[in-house]
Amino acid sequence: MFAACQKDYNDPGTGPSQFYGARSGVSIRAILLAQMPATDPSGNSWDVADSTDSAGRADVFYRFSDIDSTDYPVFAQSFHFENVNPDSLPLPYFLTTPYKLRAIGSNVQFDIYDYEKSLSSPADDSTLMKSFNFSVVAGDSLIENPYPDSLVLAEDGYVVLLYLNWLK
Repeated sequence: MFAACQKDYNDPGTGPSQFYGARSGVSIRAILLAQMPATDPSGNSWDVADSTDSAGRADVFYRFSDIDSTDYPVFAQSFHFENVNPDSLPLPYFLTTPYKLRAIGSNVQFDIYDYEKSLSSPADDSTLMKSFNFSVVAGDSLIENPYPDSLVLAEDGYVVLLYLNWLK
């Protein structure tokens, strides 16, 4: 399920209508992980319980990519949140540089990973927890603000809010 949310800029009938004008693009400025399953799809802990994590909690990081264009770089979070579980949510993450989408309506893949570092290898061996594909499209021009402030991704026990910046 994908739903656009809008900020209530004006209460209809209490003030003049606000004109928003055309926008040339959009970027993602923040992520809020609001809900996630406590275990993986087979009912096991996300992590193998060890001396640093006796509860087997996930170590979460995010990745974005433009499915239709290799000209746009992949965004991968440079660190991970350790020992995340449903009790530690909501979990906000503010991008230091907003992730610019190719154009309004681009096809984006958003992945949530459980970070793993193998002791026997220098490579990361992370587990994909959930993947979403979505597009950001302006709404109907007849509504007061056709440019949503956020996008809600909800599926399989996950709820993620992506906060947007619209470019003039």
